[in-house]
Amino acid sequence: PELARGPDDGLWDRFLVSYPELKWTRISDAEISDEASADVKKLYGKLADLRMPEDESGEPYPALVPLSSDAWEVFKEVADSLAEEVYAPGFPARLEGVWNKMEAYLARLSLILALCRVVEQGGEERVEARDVLMASGLLDYFKAHARRVHVGLHGRNPEDLLAKDLAEFLEEHNGEWKDEPNVLHEELRKRKSEALPKRPDELSKMVLSISERGTWLKAERGWGKKGGESCRMLHLRFRNGVDG
Repeated sequence: PELARGPDDGLWDRFLVSYPELKWTRISDAEISDEASADVKKLYGKLADLRMPEDESGEPYPALVPLSSDAWEVFKEVADSLAEEVYAPGFPARLEGVWNKMEAYLARLSLILALCRVVEQGGEERVEARDVLMASGLLDYFKAHARRVHVGLHGRNPEDLLAKDLAEFLEEHNGEWKDEPNVLHEELRKRKSEALPKRPDELSKMVLSISERGTWLKAERGWGKKGGESCRMLHLRFRNGVDG
């Protein structure tokens, strides 16, 4: 595996956002030291001195920086964890596009950290496991702030809140449940589900909407027998490979 070093474009989902909590501070005379500023400028200069290779016509093209075998294993583990988060019950639908770009940013951050290390310490241009681990720490920071921005702009999605309650409910029923919608409504009411709608039919619509996202829940509505009589039934189960 290799990572490309070169120019790139971006879309909205690729933006890394920072939205720290507001803190009131006193006026201070403390400033960034000249030494720290000089170190940053020096590092920037070393990175700027890196040159892209050129073809026979003199046109530059992205250099390829390989990953060590250990770095590739760490990269796969972190990337897989991103997919697991998206499939987790209650994951905000609005963040799915953002999370889909996080794997690419894991690669970019790993590459940046690796090249910073190389220009400072010398050695082969190669991404090591420690570079990927540090990049994953930065990724966690940006993921947390992306969630804050999502909640700040759109508020908490009732379906996301309901999904968590449904997942807990299914876990207690070995991953599958089938009964009338009003029974589910009453069960969730007892749990004091924050996003529970007023009527069972509204709950059914929300459950089916969550299922249509195709991540962890499979929900079907139909007819069944209960007490010798036909009645509307709601069938819920975890999708294959998902254990809640």
